[in-house]
Amino acid sequence: MLNDNLETDIPQKGIRPYAQLDVVLTYQNFGSTWLGILRGSSENIELVFNGLYNLGATNGDYQFYDGAQTVAIFWTDKKSMRHFLVNSYFSRMSTQKRGNPRSLIRLVKNYGRKQLAALRQHGHEAFMNFANKYEAQCHGVGTIRAERPDADFKDSVMAHAFSDKSE
Repeated sequence: MLNDNLETDIPQKGIRPYAQLDVVLTYQNFGSTWLGILRGSSENIELVFNGLYNLGATNGDYQFYDGAQTVAIFWTDKKSMRHFLVNSYFSRMSTQKRGNPRSLIRLVKNYGRKQLAALRQHGHEAFMNFANKYEAQCHGVGTIRAERPDADFKDSVMAHAFSDKSE
């Protein structure tokens, strides 16, 4: 039988996707899309992001948010993050080959739910605040030219221009 307490402790600030790497994962919810936030050293962030990418948490790329390259951001969503959490734990537990496969699947799904709840509990909702940002950018609209002018309108303008307005 598998041990239910194996690596299911919930960290205080975000979650650590890989225990051996010192990187903390949090997110900011933008509705149907999440902004994933990784904090740690740049080498460890790259390794964790590669794991996130390979196990289906994202299909994009990451970029560093700060100059020291200790905070990286990437785009994901709830379904993809749950997929990652379940698959990463399943890959670790399936190598041990102990117990019933049904109990393994039940354990893995339970772990994914717990980790997603921990991620939600420690979500970073004020990481990027767009409420007070105003960027005045002026763009020229160019010129508009009609290729085929409206003949009816042209005729009415011409009729009005040449009509007798002496009355």
